[in-house]
Amino acid sequence: MSNQMYADLAALLARVTELVADSVGGESPDAASWSQEGTQRPEDSDMDGGRFQAVLIRRNGEIGFLALTAETATDKIAAVLGEQEITPMDLVTGVGFWRPGFAAPRTEVNVPATVAITRLVNDIVAGDYAVGDKDLARVKRLKRNNMADLTIHGPCVITGLSLTNRPAPMPERLKDWVNGLIVDVAYYQLGTEIAEQLKATGVPPHLVTGVMVKVSSD
Repeated sequence: MSNQMYADLAALLARVTELVADSVGGESPDAASWSQEGTQRPEDSDMDGGRFQAVLIRRNGEIGFLALTAETATDKIAAVLGEQEITPMDLVTGVGFWRPGFAAPRTEVNVPATVAITRLVNDIVAGDYAVGDKDLARVKRLKRNNMADLTIHGPCVITGLSLTNRPAPMPERLKDWVNGLIVDVAYYQLGTEIAEQLKATGVPPHLVTGVMVKVSSD
């Protein structure tokens, strides 16, 4: 995907998502109760028996959940990513974004996951996600110099991160942030579906001024 096509698609998705949110009105779904077919939290991921939960963002924006243990987490994440060895993105202490290595197909941009990590960077810089001084300086430097390094190809897994860079349970502030992310990705999926329908009609993005939304009461 060319940079211009990516920019046009991102602009269209942002516009559609904004229009959908305005059309629906009212409060957003509660992240604790929101669910979509195929994305429910696994029953065995509630931290009992040494298990902890990770979030999987597939390339199509679908959210999944992985039940991990300290002993099996690295191997399980590697299997999901299709890698022999994995290393988390060097971003923030305690936050693990795991993505396929540079051997992953360059055409398979995971737009929702890339948007997610970009949002985290922006939240950190804005002070909405508290981090230490060193992490803040690193994130600001990354944002200033090369945001392209944050592009994610293929699936992405989010976990907490130990001091030895191993998958770990999410700290509370990361859990809260991820819960908000889940709701936003749900809206993003909806926006993607609408954008694809509009694109199929050949309507240019700048001509989209309104979207009618039918809301189910179920």
